Amino acid sequence: MKEKRQIFAPRRVNLIGDHTDYNGGLVFPAALNMCTCLTIGPAEDDCFHFSSENDPTAFSFRKEELAQRQHSWVNYPLGVLKEFCPELDFLAERAQQFPGVLGSRMTGAGFGGCTVTLIAENQVDAFVQEIGEAYEQQFQIKADFYMAEIGDGAGKL
Repeated sequence: MKEKRQIFAPRRVNLIGDHTDYNGGLVFPAALNMCTCLTIGPAEDDCFHFSSENDPTAFSFRKEELAQRQHSWVNYPLGVLKEFCPELDFLAERAQQFPGVLGSRMTGAGFGGCTVTLIAENQVDAFVQEIGEAYEQQFQIKADFYMAEIGDGAGKL
C-alpha cells in the first residue's frame, strides 16, 4: 500500500440469533448509527501505530511485539493483526491436508486466534498428536486442542 486509506464500517446487531441461525431460519441483522473508522497507510518505520479519537493514549508496536496485551482498547486491533499470522496459517493448511478433515479455517469470533476444524471422530487422536507435534516443532509453542460437538441450541428448561 503506497497511500493512506480511510475505511468506514457501521456497527451492527443481529436481532435474531448471534451470527446466523444454524437451523435454517432467517437472521435480521441491522446497521446501527454508530461506526468504526480506520485510517491505514504505510509507516516510515517498522512499527504499527494505533490511536483513537475516543482515548488519548496512542500505541506503537513492532511486529514481534504484537502479542503483548495492554489492557485497553488497542487489544482489539492487536488481536485482528494477530489473526493473520504464520501460526494460524500453518494450523489451517496442515489440517486441510489431514485424513478425515472436512474443513479447517481460522476464526476469531469469541475464541481468540484459533482454527476450527471439522474432523471424523476416528481421526481426532491422530490429528491432535501429529498436528500438535508439527506445530510445536515449527514454532516452539505447545498447541491446545478443544473437542466440541454440535449442541441442541436454546430451549426451555
